[in-house]
Amino acid sequence: MSLKPCILPWINFGTNPYGRPRACGYSDQTIVKKNKTIKQKGIQEAWNNDYFKTIRKDFLEGKWPKNCNRCEYVEKLNGESKRIHENNYHYDNYTHVIENTNSDGSLNTFPNWLDIRIGTTCNLKCIHCGTGCSSKWSEDKLLLDKYSNTIDYNIDNKWIEHESFIWDNIKENIDQVTKLNFLGGEPFANKQHNKFIEELSQTRYSKKIWIQYVSNGLLLNRKLLDCLNKFKQIVIRISIDAPYKAGEFFRFPLNWNVYKNKLQLLDEYNFDKAVQWTCSNVSMFYILDTYNFIKDNFSDEMKFLFCNHVEEPLHMSAKVLPIQLKEKIYQNISNYNWGREKENIMFYANHMIDEDLWLTEGKVFMNYLDDLSKARNIDWHVSLKEMNLNKYDQR
Repeated sequence: MSLKPCILPWINFGTNPYGRPRACGYSDQTIVKKNKTIKQKGIQEAWNNDYFKTIRKDFLEGKWPKNCNRCEYVEKLNGESKRIHENNYHYDNYTHVIENTNSDGSLNTFPNWLDIRIGTTCNLKCIHCGTGCSSKWSEDKLLLDKYSNTIDYNIDNKWIEHESFIWDNIKENIDQVTKLNFLGGEPFANKQHNKFIEELSQTRYSKKIWIQYVSNGLLLNRKLLDCLNKFKQIVIRISIDAPYKAGEFFRFPLNWNVYKNKLQLLDEYNFDKAVQWTCSNVSMFYILDTYNFIKDNFSDEMKFLFCNHVEEPLHMSAKVLPIQLKEKIYQNISNYNWGREKENIMFYANHMIDEDLWLTEGKVFMNYLDDLSKARNIDWHVSLKEMNLNKYDQR
């Protein structure tokens, strides 16, 4: 077999924020959006739909599924893809599931892991995000339908916020579930989720379930963290991109001092905790400041993870920077003493210089910053002053 299968399509059932099944968060969205929502089909039936069966059969035939082109790209640049990462930790424990795959690619088991995107309700509107993932973007009327990430969708979150179908479906099969992974929007902004977790924490199943979150951290409190502490293992990843004023602009309307206090609260708990950095043109510029902020202010247990890169919206890609800035960033990253993190960060540095998109997307990016400033009454010239982007503005 020329390509080792990714373990996720055999153990992990995920959804996008609209309830459409997918193998993981890196799945090709043009393919995922063709799936019917899990409200129309329960998890067990969706787990064996044509989408999942095709992915499994492709991997078993030693070829990359079209759904998985993101990991294929990362591996071509010698980065650690999600496939590699998950296989390193979990492949050997689940080889028996792969071996028992039916000839049509279906499985006779309920997924051990559930990876649920809890709708689009969110308390922030991060500039590399958009209307498709955060409800708060609807406030920015000036930007709606103006950029690829600000399409004026009519999104219905009832399937996950007001109705109990998905939560009841999980409860019915909870004896077969060993891991729950929740993202949003913002997962802790969902009242149905919070109720589900509180109820589950009072059952015998909590001692066998591993729960993982990606969150902006602002809704964490001691009562919630004490509730999570009743589960077998808790993994919390708090998103981060840039510090101080730049961070407040990036994850608007973030208050940096509040954010820091929430991280300090989380740091008190014996969880698997980390900040999770996403590569974009802005976050690449501030990477050293961001990394040093975490290392200087929190315990060694608060890890710093390099784990993703922006592909959409294209104007927020790390490839959309003036060549002079790219050279400066690349040199600073290369000269920094990263220790064992060197290989991880160099993938993103290489991704940044892999293609020059400043001439085609630079004007879009600059107009975007101007429109964000107008819509939110905050000045990017002040918030991102260290980048000195006026120097490269050719509009």
